[in-house]
Amino acid sequence: MPQPIKVHSQHPPGGRCTLYALYAKELSSSLGLDRRVVHTDRRDAHGEGFPALLVKGVALQPSDGVILSPEDICAGLASAGLDLSAVPDLAARLEAIQERFLEGVECNDKNEGLSTRCIHAGEIKDAHGSPHTPIYTTTTFKFDSTADLLDVVEGRKAGSLYTRYGLNPTLFSLEEKLAALEGAEAAWVFSSGMAAEASLFFAHGRKGVVCIGDAYGGTMEFLSSQLPELGIPTYFLLGSELDGLKTYLEAGAGLVFFETPTNPTLEVLDIRKISAIAHEYGALVAVDNTFASPVNQSPLALGADFVVHSATKYLGGHSDITAGALMGSKHLLASVWGWRKNLGQMPAPETASLLARSLRTLVVRVERQNATAQAVAKAMSRHPKVARVLYPGLPDFPGHVVARSQMQGFGGMLTIAVKGAYEDAVWAVDKLKLFAIAPSLGGVESLVTMPVTTTHHGLATEERVRRGISDTMIRLSIGLEDAADLIADLEQALG
Repeated sequence: MPQPIKVHSQHPPGGRCTLYALYAKELSSSLGLDRRVVHTDRRDAHGEGFPALLVKGVALQPSDGVILSPEDICAGLASAGLDLSAVPDLAARLEAIQERFLEGVECNDKNEGLSTRCIHAGEIKDAHGSPHTPIYTTTTFKFDSTADLLDVVEGRKAGSLYTRYGLNPTLFSLEEKLAALEGAEAAWVFSSGMAAEASLFFAHGRKGVVCIGDAYGGTMEFLSSQLPELGIPTYFLLGSELDGLKTYLEAGAGLVFFETPTNPTLEVLDIRKISAIAHEYGALVAVDNTFASPVNQSPLALGADFVVHSATKYLGGHSDITAGALMGSKHLLASVWGWRKNLGQMPAPETASLLARSLRTLVVRVERQNATAQAVAKAMSRHPKVARVLYPGLPDFPGHVVARSQMQGFGGMLTIAVKGAYEDAVWAVDKLKLFAIAPSLGGVESLVTMPVTTTHHGLATEERVRRGISDTMIRLSIGLEDAADLIADLEQALG
């Protein structure tokens, strides 16, 4: 048996993704391969670590001795006995990825910092000098000829056509910015986070969806009630029950979905570990990154295939829009597009423009919320009437080690459990002055809810207990107020 060829390329320039990781993701998607067949690794050559693209464990040989070309990859795949006839345009796809990467688009080489991307990514150069993309409120767009119209309709050229289809420059601009924030190849924007999840499940979850850990109440209802009515199997595991994941994957489930940190217990799930298990069985992984935001966590870089957001929350950040977003590869998002279009899930251009406005301040907002939440969590952990504080940034939090390994910040959400009974928690909530009682999160103002009265009100008592959601839990969404004022408000309410 011939020995594997150990030839390595130099690390291409760019952001946190490597060109080879992008190649591997495209190959896995296009050829229906799991990550054991085509994957990236770092091999040692002359005492230095270099990235390599491996097919069946063999590192491919770059013909120029530097960087693998699309032709090198196709030749290596063929030599490994893989049938490429079903994807005749594979070389063209890989070439497009290479061009985008080397131009600095895919890995944000031109706008490397997240704050810079929040401001500049996707912005259209306006003929009249506006520093930001204008709002195109038109529902339809005209063409100079039928041939020009057909070029867009039949996909030969990108362009605006009809706003309900998502073919509107205001939406294009926002989607490019959203993709840049998550290091994704593409992004679709939706009218809500639930709309994004619904289209994702319809497009990629028809073989079965496995939901791990706690999730938003609407998500749980959709998975447990509506999808089964359509014949789509759904399965539920606690975060402590990961040993059972392989059973559902062996049964054919094609999509693994989870939030991290979760709502409302802030449980931190290991994205790398879960993604690796799912990919062994050819399943896809979607992570709801709403609680963390792109400032604190990058699921795609950790192995996930999709990132979903309720953009109503941290991305919007001002409690004045309702929107959602889904990020991933162009190939995987392509099948989602029709569901979004025909279910009428497009946001209005005005909403898209407001969301783009909010993204420009995302980093400064979330970093401030991180710091304030950490201070509030520490103060509450010392309060005599607080039984427990759930916050990933506390060293004694059960998921703290995993959080440190995959998060850059610990977020602006925390949950406290007060001593006593349900009535004691209600009494404290009703005495708060700065915290508004409202069922949302991520805005500039601080909000408070009790999961038992809002997000998880519909769950049976025994199911809430099984999930560790008590009647005395109070969920706090930390805003941009001074930390000392929020702590003082909580202390006076707790008495």
